[in-house]
Amino acid sequence: LAEQLSRSSLPVLRSHLLDGQARTAMLAADVVLLASGTATLEAMLVKRPMVVGYKVAPLTYRIVKTLGLLKVNRYALPNILANDDLAPELMQDDCTPERLCVALLDWFKHPEKVAALQPRYLAL
Repeated sequence: LAEQLSRSSLPVLRSHLLDGQARTAMLAADVVLLASGTATLEAMLVKRPMVVGYKVAPLTYRIVKTLGLLKVNRYALPNILANDDLAPELMQDDCTPERLCVALLDWFKHPEKVAALQPRYLAL
């Protein structure tokens, strides 16, 4: 990844590659972008706002939807535990770079939402 970034035409940003150090990376982050799974619990434990995205193969998604196998309203574990939408979840067709970016920027634009999230995480 570091090599690819060095060859890209993207503007140079101060960054550090932390391979295998998810918790360290989350602690250093203002907002965390991650896939649905146990990493959402890690982000909650370090009290970071997050945006959760997940996509499966289109055929798999179609089969699951058609057969009615998907029986949950929420996917991120903190959202399930709270029975509330603590973190935005962008699944399947909603999981696009543009929508992920909007959701991430929303945390930066609304620090009061971040502050309100902290006690909710602690309660869980």
